[in-house]
Amino acid sequence: MFLAVASGCPSTAERQVQAGHAEAKAGRWSEAALFAADAGAALELLDGQPSTRASLLRARALLLRGGPGDAAGALAEAQSALKLEPSSSPARYLEGSALVALGRFAEAQTALEALEKADGASPLGPYGLARLAAAQRRATDTLLYLKAARARFGAAWPRSAVEADPAFAFLVGTPGFIEVVGP
Repeated sequence: MFLAVASGCPSTAERQVQAGHAEAKAGRWSEAALFAADAGAALELLDGQPSTRASLLRARALLLRGGPGDAAGALAEAQSALKLEPSSSPARYLEGSALVALGRFAEAQTALEALEKADGASPLGPYGLARLAAAQRRATDTLLYLKAARARFGAAWPRSAVEADPAFAFLVGTPGFIEVVGP
């Protein structure tokens, strides 16, 4: 019985890809393969889609994939979205994230602070600033920004996603990180 279940059921990855394809076919791009962590499939599905939303999803997929040139591509996509919607918090967050990935920390700081100033209710500003501080290994600042992001997320705080975020790997298991991330 165990062998039949183990060999007959699709793997988690296969199920995620299948679910992503179903979402894409239904026109729900943001729920498709990108959330299944299949950045390549998401980019393929979004190829040629001319919209702000498609640009944002391509930027996210490029950052997720993290290959050579992907951070620069993500930056271009985020900036393209910002030209169409200058007040877009997700576009500003992705711009900052791409700049962090490129090691352009001063520019990332400027972009993320602009997001914070323009949309003080969004958790994306402090979360992006936490990721920037983490890239610079500034533990105290990282924790302070994460605490602010958690307050803005409220009940929607994505604890498991924060714990799994590779940006914060250097803090996992420390008392301060455990306290901020919460039970």
